[in-house]
Amino acid sequence: MRKQIILKFTSIATVIILTVSYTFAQNDYISALKGKNMIFKTNDTNRIIINAGGNVEVKGKLTVDSLHVFGGAKFGNSININVIPNEIYTDNSSPFDLFIQSNPSFSHNTILNRYSGNVGIGTTTPNNTIQVKDLINFDNPLWNTYLGYQAGNLNAGGENTFLGYQAGHYTNGGYGNTANGTNALYSNTIGVGNNAIGRQALYSNTSGDLNTANGANVLYYNTTGSRNTATGWVSMNLNIGGSYNTANGMFSLYSNISGNYNTALGYNADVASSGLILPL
Repeated sequence: MRKQIILKFTSIATVIILTVSYTFAQNDYISALKGKNMIFKTNDTNRIIINAGGNVEVKGKLTVDSLHVFGGAKFGNSININVIPNEIYTDNSSPFDLFIQSNPSFSHNTILNRYSGNVGIGTTTPNNTIQVKDLINFDNPLWNTYLGYQAGNLNAGGENTFLGYQAGHYTNGGYGNTANGTNALYSNTIGVGNNAIGRQALYSNTSGDLNTANGANVLYYNTTGSRNTATGWVSMNLNIGGSYNTANGMFSLYSNISGNYNTALGYNADVASSGLILPL
């Protein structure tokens, strides 16, 4: 047996009827007439509208959205979007943080908008106004600046500036370095005060200090050599441990491996692998 309770008549076309089911085997429910909207009002103003298609409108006119809220809305700790990993939520351990498109059970938080105003993408601990994992890192405490995929990947050392794909990738304790270009200073670990400009400039350097390489593949194999200055495509390319050398020009000092205190100016100005050999 069902009873219908008519709440309000506005016209025959828009009559709203509440139907209360008293059938034991069924759930109780409230319904509108078939094909009609259900409208909840206070003070003669529409507050909630549920249309015949199931869309819900709160404090406003009906739209095509499943739920549309005009004005403020307050939810619990989270809002799930379709599937669990897609979520907007806060965490009790950091109640002033807003996590978007993630879940506490997953490690791939994509955006964190901190109470401090910092925004992180791919990280839950942004160290500046914006930090993007493996792409953008402006580190205030260490004074590091990294722009490019996995540039300064280890985020160690200090006062380093790495721009480009995997520039300064392995730097781990070195400081005061500048690398600009794909894989520039890629292998550097503890080297200090190096400047590498160009694709794979000073690529192999690990502990060499105060080198300047300008050009693609310049000082490419240098690992421990220090205080070298080389300008020009692949100049001092084979140098490994030679120090205090100056090379200016394409292929200049190309063959030098361990020689020290050499100066070469011009295209292909070169020496033996151990540097200049003085006459007897």
